[in-house]
Amino acid sequence: MNKPALTVVIPAFNEERFIARQLATLRRHTAAFETQVIVVDNGSSDRTVELARTGGADLVLQERGSVAAVRNAGARQAAADVLMFIDADVFLTEAWARRIGEVIDKVRCDRVLTGSWVSVPPDCTWLERYWFKPLEHGRNTHMNSGHMIVSKALFDELGGFDATLETGEDFDFSMRARAAGATLIDDVALKVIHEGYPKSVREFMRREVWHGTGDCQSVRTFFGSRVAVIGFLVLHGLVLGWALSLLTHWPGWGWLATVAVVGISLLSSLYRYRRVDLRTRTITTLLYVCYFLARGLSLYAAAARSNGTKSTVKVSPEARH
Repeated sequence: MNKPALTVVIPAFNEERFIARQLATLRRHTAAFETQVIVVDNGSSDRTVELARTGGADLVLQERGSVAAVRNAGARQAAADVLMFIDADVFLTEAWARRIGEVIDKVRCDRVLTGSWVSVPPDCTWLERYWFKPLEHGRNTHMNSGHMIVSKALFDELGGFDATLETGEDFDFSMRARAAGATLIDDVALKVIHEGYPKSVREFMRREVWHGTGDCQSVRTFFGSRVAVIGFLVLHGLVLGWALSLLTHWPGWGWLATVAVVGISLLSSLYRYRRVDLRTRTITTLLYVCYFLARGLSLYAAAARSNGTKSTVKVSPEARH
């Protein structure tokens, strides 16, 4: 193979539902230039490896560890000057194909970290429509590793993703890239579709419990995360309020705690979703209640994992993105 213009690194764990279709879509939308496709399997127990090998991957690696370590393993084998990290349940579009040539040239020449916030599918659920779709605005302050494009030179300079992080490695990488003088561009023209967003409140909360464990790896990371601290206060404030109501036989404590939690969630919705209608505002406020409760539970999930016990909160492959 001639030196490719782009190396695509796909971390995979039990992705037999998506991987063959994703590889076919990727090959179709990168047909105009040489592309190296590397799938890095993280201990799948299904047919992910077999389907990747027969579905068009140039290289299938096997690496166990955090998703950051898995992505780093793929990047070490990259032959191109430009890397794209994309999750196995994220699919390229015609709009992406029209834009990518110009982006590759820019990333190769400039200190740029780009990609786009992954879009919801056309047949999205109500949860995807109200929680995730409003974030497709091009003003996000970090690049999501579900679809991230960076030069290999800049990636190597920064030492890749922090493999000690279970989650949040993309935020950490983005902040280090910015500190090193790179420009972050959330390019909405690079549209990709994420099929693996949670489809129900239960999946949503599992996803956020898992994401939150990344903030609970140490006292420093916990207090360095505003979301982790708020989640802890929301969960335990609500439990304490209703416990006091039971002990004192006065329901006011519980209702005061509930009102405080809803108020915090409303303020968070106003901050994150700037221009939405009343219906969306109400739904996102209620989802923020679930979000903070899940993040409060993350501390216990992280503690269970560190003690070598199996957490009662199981995370599906889809919830890991």
